[in-house]
Amino acid sequence: MIWPWVAATAAALAAAVTAGATVTVLSSLAGELDPPATTGNDRWACRAAWDAGRAEPGTYVAIASVAIESTDPGIAEAGWKLLEAASVAQSADSAFEGQFDAMMAIDRAKLDLAWACAARFGDGPW
Repeated sequence: MIWPWVAATAAALAAAVTAGATVTVLSSLAGELDPPATTGNDRWACRAAWDAGRAEPGTYVAIASVAIESTDPGIAEAGWKLLEAASVAQSADSAFEGQFDAMMAIDRAKLDLAWACAARFGDGPW
């Protein structure tokens, strides 16, 4: 079961960023993942997405919240895809098919982010 506040937070984040508001990074959802308050946020998002493995969708929401603020258009776009995939995963049904489709969407979004990171920083590790 998805925590309703997590899905609501992701929706509020997407709406606030779309409206141009300043959004606080949701790194607290990821527990030990804590992005630096420097220009290294892009590298942090790249590393965190790669290192996350099979994490909870909330972890990917936190990573995406950093990536979407990137000044690099490729990383920002990939961050939006990751946020969307993680939001869908949070509301996916508990059946195998629903969970499988949700994780595959996250994997595709992580791959898009990896390509964007490689385009900006070269081959990893970032």
